[in-house]
Parts: sequence; structure tokens; C-alpha cells
Amino acid sequence: MISDPYYDKFVSIYHTYYDDLYRLGLRLSMDPDMTKDCIQEVFTYFWVKRNRINEIVNIRSYLLKHLSRVIYAAVRKDQKKRKVDQLFELQNELVFNPENRFLERQEDSQDRNRLLKAVRLLSKRKQQIIRLRFLEGYDYEEIASITSLKTSTVYNLSHQALKVLRDTFVINFVLLGLIHICLIG
Repeated sequence: MISDPYYDKFVSIYHTYYDDLYRLGLRLSMDPDMTKDCIQEVFTYFWVKRNRINEIVNIRSYLLKHLSRVIYAAVRKDQKKRKVDQLFELQNELVFNPENRFLERQEDSQDRNRLLKAVRLLSKRKQQIIRLRFLEGYDYEEIASITSLKTSTVYNLSHQALKVLRDTFVINFVLLGLIHICLIG
């Protein structure tokens, strides 16, 4: 048995709120395994900070809010991983076709140069919004919060930036990969 004065209270909190946390987590992630992992992360954090249990006014609210943050971070991470995996799959499809490889390299180089020119036409703010939206997977409200702009301003700047890029290219999946390369590189 653990001889920590907070152990019994911690176990009680775990058993009391686990089902509420699981229901919320499942609604947010739609993935039972991710939900369980995130709940485990929340309670691990909670255990580390257990000496502050008595300071928390509404434990249920505290746990639900913390879980939603953990799940949103996990979902964003998962989305980024899927995007990278899709880019690798696309790259592998292109790389393993030796007949088109040379032509595609020339086209990619030309597209990359045109994209670099187009991206350089964008203001730093528009570049930031494109990066946050399409490369990091944030929604417009999150971008507004990160950049301290109004959501409507984020929509407008994003639209303007995409118009500049659209005038240079037909936006598609490959273009988003090129945007990633240009903004990071």
C-alpha cells in the first residue's frame, strides 16, 4: 500500500470521474485507445501535482478541461503524422516510377521556384497564417488566438494568401507539400 496522504483521495477522484472523462474523450477523439492514453496522461500529470488537490475548486471541471487540451494536442499530432505519412506515400509513388522521375524533377523544380516567388509576395503575417492552417493543422479560431487577430481577419488574410498562390498554381495536395518545404526551408 502506498503511504502517501493523497493516495486515497486520488484513487477516489480517479474512480469518480473516469467515466465522465472517457465519454468526453471519446466524443473529442473518436478513438478509444487515444482517449485512454490521454486520460492516463491527465492522471499522471494530476498525480505529479497531487499536493495541489486541495487548491482545486472544481476537480471535475479541472480534469475535463485538462483532458480536452491533451486530446486536442494528440489529435493535432496525429493529423500531422498522417499528413507526413501521406506525403511520404505520394513521394514513394513518384520515386518508384523511373520513367517519369526525370520529368517530375524538372517540373517540381519549376513549381518550387514559382511557389517560392509567390510565397515571397505574401506578407509575413499571411505566410504565418498559411503555415499554421495547412502545415500545423490549426483551425481559424485557434489561429486567431495564436496571432491575436480576429477570426474574420484570419479568414480574410488566408483567403488573400491562397488567392495569390492560386494565381500561381492550382492548389492541390502536392502544392501543400511544396508550401511546407518553402516555408520551413
